Amino acid sequence: MKKLNIVLADYLTDANLFVNLLSATSNLTNLNLPFFLRSEIESNSDFGKKLKIEFEKGNLLSEKLETELLSKAINQVNGDIVTTYFPRSISSCRSVENLVKSGNIKIDSIWHLNLCNINFISAQKLAETDYAQKYEMTQNHIIERINNSKSQLLDSIIFLGEIYSVNKIDVDYESINNLETFYKEKIDNENKHNLNN
Repeated sequence: MKKLNIVLADYLTDANLFVNLLSATSNLTNLNLPFFLRSEIESNSDFGKKLKIEFEKGNLLSEKLETELLSKAINQVNGDIVTTYFPRSISSCRSVENLVKSGNIKIDSIWHLNLCNINFISAQKLAETDYAQKYEMTQNHIIERINNSKSQLLDSIIFLGEIYSVNKIDVDYESINNLETFYKEKIDNENKHNLNN
């Protein structure tokens, strides 16, 4: 049975860095679900056509379609998996639970990269974000977007936290000198904890 590691990350916590470090230390394959979704639609398969119809209608994927998408993606990966930016809704969480109940996967770990002290983040750093450059947004608009994203993610964290243990990492740029070193220490500590239990 494949093990699934989930990284739920607030914006500006550099989830890609964390996932790369976690993948390297635990020999995980990074499952990029948005990329797989695009590939499936572009393949023009029967399933891809179903997905395309939903997107063209402007609909979110149903729990059934999300479960099928996740199952197909997991089946194409050899070995254990890490994914980020998924699940980000209660429906997505239920899709993960459906696969766990079916015996296809086992949840190995869930990580929450929690952005703290947003006001400390410099105007310069915010100005360099994708949001700011793409939409010419002000610092206040970006902070509002970050807070909205955190709020949306919180529903998934609460849902999953009622079933599984969630490793919360507070990312506070005021007290962190080197993010890579900080993340390595957190991953190493969790691995040591798991070995002792």
